[in-house]
Amino acid sequence: MFSNIGASVVSQYVPAKQEKLLSYEGGFKLPVIGNMLQFNGAAFYYDYTNKQVRTKIFDAVFGLVERLINVPKSRVWGLEGEIAARPMSGLTLSASATYINSKVSKSFSTFNGSAIYNTMGYTGDFKNSKLPFTPKFMATADAQYSWEMGRVRPFVGGTLVYQGSSNSTFQNDVLRADFFRIPSYHTVDARLGVSGANDSWRLSLYGRNIFNERVITATTFYQDAYFRMRGKPTIYGMSISVRY
Repeated sequence: MFSNIGASVVSQYVPAKQEKLLSYEGGFKLPVIGNMLQFNGAAFYYDYTNKQVRTKIFDAVFGLVERLINVPKSRVWGLEGEIAARPMSGLTLSASATYINSKVSKSFSTFNGSAIYNTMGYTGDFKNSKLPFTPKFMATADAQYSWEMGRVRPFVGGTLVYQGSSNSTFQNDVLRADFFRIPSYHTVDARLGVSGANDSWRLSLYGRNIFNERVITATTFYQDAYFRMRGKPTIYGMSISVRY
């Protein structure tokens, strides 16, 4: 597969192999007290061969340049759970969480004869590194209350999102890349509005990241400068939807 990297040299466009994934999953759904309470859970295991990722190779003219390569063997396993409750008429509560454990499971130091570098500029065997951009823990909590008011149904709600820390490049206990760590963050969204009968139409006012949390989504190095990509700041807006 060819990448969409903005390349400086032709060698950055050497195609990577197609990746292969064997996925194993199992779970349950458990309603309690006549659907007033719902528990869902699942476990999964992903076995990757030739997983495609971006990393760095060395060029004699331009130095470290980006390239799409294959990780020979890697795996991801995890657990996820969800709980939803309706303790009273009009009130809906829900929460979910996911734990992910990722690892390069086979020796990984070269690709097509070229040494592999992480974004920090280190090369060597990246076996046991986590996969880039793979946080260990993520969670979401949501609450909404709605009530009848004549022919319309007002509602108010909010959502809390948490994402754990990760790294934008490969690293292990020997080959570090701490500068490229993506810190954990949490955001809070809020909404209020009104809907018609059977939710045939809906008018909503919303606020996203209402406490203006500083969110970093990626860190990288290009030419001679380090970059941190920022998530969106506080956003307020309005939406209208119609079902027909």
